[in-house]
Amino acid sequence: MIIVSCITNNYGLLFNNRRIAQDRTILELVYKQFIHFKKLHPDIQFFMNKYSYKLFLTYLNNLNPILSKKEYLNFIKSIIVSDSFLDEAGQYDICFVECNDTLPYFKSNKVIGIIFYKWNNAYPCDYFFALPSDFTQHFILQKETKHIGHSHSTILEEVLRHEQ
Repeated sequence: MIIVSCITNNYGLLFNNRRIAQDRTILELVYKQFIHFKKLHPDIQFFMNKYSYKLFLTYLNNLNPILSKKEYLNFIKSIIVSDSFLDEAGQYDICFVECNDTLPYFKSNKVIGIIFYKWNNAYPCDYFFALPSDFTQHFILQKETKHIGHSHSTILEEVLRHEQ
């Protein structure tokens, strides 16, 4: 699976049960990454939980002129919402993670890639993205791109892949 997650510089995900990921630039980037991977692997699916789905329904509908109504509806239809989505995801499926423990999936080598969207800040958080201690030995930075966000001046996109 390929994990997509929005984090602070200290890998924070949530603060007081509120999400970090609300910048519509990130959702546009996530959409574009999914379309890119879908061209490479036509059978992939996009997984998330109910909490994240609400975010996509709200913000993707406002991404005009980025998405036509048809593109929006097709993308929303391609999203699989499940509380156990990390268990259900296949090798190349994309999983949007905001409040799930991913550590067991790293340990079982199910994660083949990660896309982090980072704020250039270390906000106070009470839930963090957990990485295995040997993470840097198995994942290499493939691409790093700076984007201008709507709520933040800089969003850093990091694409990492599992080194076989």
